[in-house]
Amino acid sequence: MCEHCGCEGFGRLRELHEDHLAILGAGTRLTDAVSSGNPDAVRKAVAALVAMLEPHERNEELGLYREMARGAPEYVANLLGEHEEVGRLIESSPRTGEGMAALLDAVRRLQLHIFIEEQDLFPYAIQMFTGVQWDLIEDVHAGRLEKRDSVRSS
Repeated sequence: MCEHCGCEGFGRLRELHEDHLAILGAGTRLTDAVSSGNPDAVRKAVAALVAMLEPHERNEELGLYREMARGAPEYVANLLGEHEEVGRLIESSPRTGEGMAALLDAVRRLQLHIFIEEQDLFPYAIQMFTGVQWDLIEDVHAGRLEKRDSVRSS
């Protein structure tokens, strides 16, 4: 996790960082549930992880990603693709048999995605975003901006 530049303690990045810690914990619980072989535990762990991912991704995609896309659209497209791929793996994988390997793959991909955001995206944002951009991000987190396709249409 990012601790070298202080971004994890800055404004809404702090909230996203705290989300990441919780999501990583939920990923560990999902991995443990898969290892246990208990389908009910897996279903519960998946539901808990999905419940965390949905609001977190909304805030990232409408706020941080939207602003980053202004200067690095390909970079943001990659991050969005990772959101979609991890979500697809988690949502569509059977909770037994071969689906368990796909769930473990989704957790690994999610861990790497979070690492990239913490080590690359967050430090960039703290250095490069303007006050106006941070105000927009604040509006997203406060629920004052809801247009879901904001990143893709920027």
